[in-house]
Amino acid sequence: AIVFKTPEQFEQAAYYLYDLYGWDYNAMDRNLDISGLGSNGGGTTPESSGSWGGPYGQIRDCNILLEKAEEYAGDKNAISHAVGTAHFFRAWQYFKLLKTYGGVPIADHSLDLTDPTLQAPRNSRYEVANFIINDLKEAVKLLTKEKDIPDADKGKISKEAAQSFLARVALYEGTWQKSRNGNQNTQRSANLLDIAAKAARTVI
Repeated sequence: AIVFKTPEQFEQAAYYLYDLYGWDYNAMDRNLDISGLGSNGGGTTPESSGSWGGPYGQIRDCNILLEKAEEYAGDKNAISHAVGTAHFFRAWQYFKLLKTYGGVPIADHSLDLTDPTLQAPRNSRYEVANFIINDLKEAVKLLTKEKDIPDADKGKISKEAAQSFLARVALYEGTWQKSRNGNQNTQRSANLLDIAAKAARTVI
């Protein structure tokens, strides 16, 4: 009730997102395997896992910022970088979930204990990948170019960072579709690889 009233408060909320679970690439890649599964697929898994609950907790933080941005009555341009940051990090967490689990439930809003999304089946892999890509496209629109970020704020996510991550996601999913589904998803794979090439070319 008392925050998200000024652009500065949106920026403060965006700063918090940089401490999101799994931000470090190496840490993310180290934790992709589901704990407890042996190389032959045997063993058991725990009833809960940080690789599931952690990302969803952070996705909630992103959703809260995005919802407050929709309600904001002030200058939308003044909060655009903060909003782009939330789109970027929501995509980051869903990419982590996609790589670990494939299709997962999509929560595009903050949930309470009665929300039917909590009991919903998981979305398809296609829907999750598309959600991530759309989030990153939105982030690219809203984030500041690297050259325009003040020296005091260097290290913030930039437009080029979002484009680079978009290229990585599209390349990953495009090659996954191509190598695991035979000729069934040829067009889908080609579309994703085209997105990856264009995003990377723009950054270069």
